[in-house]
Amino acid sequence: MPTRYLEAAIAAAAAGETVLLRYWNDAFESGARRPVAGTSRKSSRELVTDADRAAQSAIAETLRRYFPDHNYVMEEDEAETVRDPNVPTWYVDPLDGTREFIAGKPEFA
Repeated sequence: MPTRYLEAAIAAAAAGETVLLRYWNDAFESGARRPVAGTSRKSSRELVTDADRAAQSAIAETLRRYFPDHNYVMEEDEAETVRDPNVPTWYVDPLDGTREFIAGKPEFA
């Protein structure tokens, strides 16, 4: 894997982590037992939070600084599709373990 790809992936993961931990820590510092603010449903079974969306934005912004011409398929933005099959495509799930995150269980990534 070229170094620039790895560098971008690490930077994007760190950007997402920063956002998620900010939501997590802000909730508990305010006395809340869990970070539930901004929770809605994507479908009958899928939940999404403001933290999901904010982390996805941070990840996308970071990746696009490295590779503006790549394709990006983001879990929380179903409108995004592969535009050019001749360039790499990044698939992003900004918060794996949304239900655990909402429940205040530290079992998310």
